[in-house]
Amino acid sequence: RPLLTEKLPEIEETFDYRIAVEGAAARLAADRRTDEDLAILREAYEVMRSDRETRRFRAADNAFHLAIADAARNRLMRQAIEDARAEMWVGIDRLITHVFTTANRHHKHILDAIADRDPDAAQKAVVDHLETARRDLRRSLR
Repeated sequence: RPLLTEKLPEIEETFDYRIAVEGAAARLAADRRTDEDLAILREAYEVMRSDRETRRFRAADNAFHLAIADAARNRLMRQAIEDARAEMWVGIDRLITHVFTTANRHHKHILDAIADRDPDAAQKAVVDHLETARRDLRRSLR
């Protein structure tokens, strides 16, 4: 808890960054995705839905978020998302055994919006997801 509290300003910056970059990537993914992209997203979603143990969940969560970037067809966004996720979760994940129960709530909305080719809904779902994760983290520190 003290480590998370100390790192909170950096984590807040990372959330802001991820909201900007991943929201834009989701918009592009909704327009550019292929059936193969959807299959990867669905597979990662199913793993996240079935298992909240931190390591297994985070591996699927990473696969899901990076698959969004891959579907956006933008290597710079992919690298930015990969870097930001590593910055955020590498230290935190060592301290927790199970992710927050709300961690997967918005993944289905993101998946559905990308599948439906709805850029506005995809961006909103990513922003909602990241804001929920931010609130959960803040609440855990109280």
